[in-house]
Amino acid sequence: MRNSEKNTIAIAVSLASFCAPQFVQANEAMVLEEVVVTAQKRSQSLQQVPLAVQALSGDTLAQNGVSTLSDLSSISPGFKLADTQGTSNISALRGVNSFAFGFGLEESIPFYLDGVYLGNGFDMLGDLLDIQRVEVLKGPQGTLFGRNASGGAISIVRNRPANEFEAELGTGLGNYGLLTSRGVVNVPVIDDVLMVRGGFSTRDRDGWQTNVITANEDGLAQDRMSGFVRALWIANHALEIEYAGDWTQQKDHPGYRSVSSVRPGSTTFTGLWDQANPASFYDQRSENNASGDRGMTLSLGGGSLVIPVIPAATPPDAIQNREIAGNALTLTWDMNEYLTLTSISSYRKVDTKVGTDADGGDLGLANTWELGTTREFNQELRINAAWESVDWLAGFNYYQQDRDMDITTHVSSLVALQRIGLDGREMRITESSAGQNETESYSVFADATWHVSDRLNLTAGIRYSHDEKEYSLIDAGNDSFNDQGILYPNFDQLADPSTTSWANDWSNVSGRVGFDYGYSDNVMLYGSVSQGYKSGGFNTRLTVEGSAADGYFSPDFGTEPFDEETNINYELGFKSDVFDGRLRFNSSIFYYLYEDLQVLLADGNSPVGRTVNASEVTGYGWDSELTYLAANALTLSLNVLALNAEYTDDVLDTTGVLRIESGSTRPWAPDWATTMAVDYAIDLHDLGELRANITYAYQTEQFMRNTQVNQSYTDADHIQDAYGLLNGRVSLYSANRHWELAFWGKNILDEEYKGNLVAASDSVAGVLLAVRGEPRTYGVEAIYRF
Repeated sequence: MRNSEKNTIAIAVSLASFCAPQFVQANEAMVLEEVVVTAQKRSQSLQQVPLAVQALSGDTLAQNGVSTLSDLSSISPGFKLADTQGTSNISALRGVNSFAFGFGLEESIPFYLDGVYLGNGFDMLGDLLDIQRVEVLKGPQGTLFGRNASGGAISIVRNRPANEFEAELGTGLGNYGLLTSRGVVNVPVIDDVLMVRGGFSTRDRDGWQTNVITANEDGLAQDRMSGFVRALWIANHALEIEYAGDWTQQKDHPGYRSVSSVRPGSTTFTGLWDQANPASFYDQRSENNASGDRGMTLSLGGGSLVIPVIPAATPPDAIQNREIAGNALTLTWDMNEYLTLTSISSYRKVDTKVGTDADGGDLGLANTWELGTTREFNQELRINAAWESVDWLAGFNYYQQDRDMDITTHVSSLVALQRIGLDGREMRITESSAGQNETESYSVFADATWHVSDRLNLTAGIRYSHDEKEYSLIDAGNDSFNDQGILYPNFDQLADPSTTSWANDWSNVSGRVGFDYGYSDNVMLYGSVSQGYKSGGFNTRLTVEGSAADGYFSPDFGTEPFDEETNINYELGFKSDVFDGRLRFNSSIFYYLYEDLQVLLADGNSPVGRTVNASEVTGYGWDSELTYLAANALTLSLNVLALNAEYTDDVLDTTGVLRIESGSTRPWAPDWATTMAVDYAIDLHDLGELRANITYAYQTEQFMRNTQVNQSYTDADHIQDAYGLLNGRVSLYSANRHWELAFWGKNILDEEYKGNLVAASDSVAGVLLAVRGEPRTYGVEAIYRF
């Protein structure tokens, strides 16, 4: 039995024994608090929404140390988000995910900030600050949330300015030199008319990875500053105008990747790696990593003479810098007692600069620079109506994104040796791929719920979406071989050199139908059929095929767009508040069918992967959430997901070659995932209150990448074993609740796991690289509330 499985059993038994005496303390005054969500574009009780939604309050986020979106993975079963400090954008929900590569591919699980779509994913959002709640919407959300919500959506809702003065200051210390500070203030400038809310946060931390070449403890270091200001003007009883501005500056370290496995069956690569200094491999016990440009060397005379055999790649600075700025204006007008008009206008911009040592060792095989700018404008107009027998809404959404990217790849002479033969054995290569991608999208939508009776409601909705994209390639002037690129193409290496920009458009009609039935005052049954859609796009990092003898070129299919993907989901469930409102149990079963899911394939014929469409993917499972108020001061929670998601057709690459076999399990789709939590408070009378919160998240083994039939890696190379993460927080509150002193820990059991697996094509380095999960972290925080 694995250690993580033993930990799961031990914790479950401990929780049961700890909580058993409390179950007999019946008290009719004890009732779980109502949770209000906006999953259907209007404020509703969570228990009245006929959707699978997990609502995470600001308090829940604080108790679990959630400061970034990736932290949500530890408290939401089935939801996976690669570390936002890493360079791989991966989000998954119920086995639905995309591996964003280049900048023509968007995520299947999009993020929304106060109703605004973030097309560039978590890159458009800094640390979570002053958050009211996060809603995890499971299953396709194409009707109400629109483009790209084919697998679900993550909706982040911030606190609004309020009509009373409040303020909070906090500071914290932790291991790895962590130092944090934050503050929030809310001021009613004019009572009931003008309210302003603002705040800031800083986060500075040394790295938890040690570079064994330089001895610097800088891997995944953090240096962050964020701020926001929001103002609410209540012009009259019918009109509200709210402005929200935020900005973030991050100067982080992207971390060091670890060599997970070396391509088997290759005498060239195996021999080279055998010569490598053992320090170039990740040592789990010492948490050491290597980074450098030692290259492959040959030692003579007992090591007294070191001769460079294969020069290393040119190393970049290891940085991950982001500058994010956003502005939004929301107008809410109650046109009459039945109709409300909402207008949301938003503009966001992010500038990124990332330098990565990409090979996981000190051999200097591959390093990259990425420079990019993304600008997004979003406008939504929506009318909500509440009639006696029908609630309905109708709206229009316009979205525009302009994105520039310049990627420079440095590789060692080993790549030249593989690509152009012996003449390249002493030639390090530096090549660039640059381009611009423009997206323009609009949609119209409508949704209505008919109250057939006091207990029965019928819902139907529809959305028409139209997306246009244009990609323009910039000639980088690569000259690695005969004035040609051997990684990325110049204009004259394109299949049609006269065409340097490509455009396409996609349209879709998505809808949903459903019902909900109040079986009793406390139990609701519901069912739905919903569809989601994600537009197609372009492989924006064009690559070359061929050889030194035949010439290097970008084939016709390299510039062909990949198709849109669609998902239809069937769901049956119930929501209940029983035991006099002390037990909340929500559960559903679901089945979905994906057509043309966008999949990234690491191409063995070029150094860069390409996105293709998988013809069919299916998934089914059971999703449940239970919350029990065992006593006034004791709350128990349990979330469970059972899942099966797999390809039900073979996946072929652009040349028609079989790459992934039918029946293969989807990545990030564990058979089981569960989260258990205990929240317990002790009244210390005049001394205040002591509160403890413990959360344990466990998931069974899962694929992190698919095994491709044309490559020599095995299933074992791509699987992450089962593991569990234990988080906890103990807080001491003063009697007047002004002071809080908290001790917290994350991954308290110091579980070793892979946060992500980065595939490398066979023709580059012959290695699979792991991005390691964060080890045990802990600290103390002091907060004063005015």
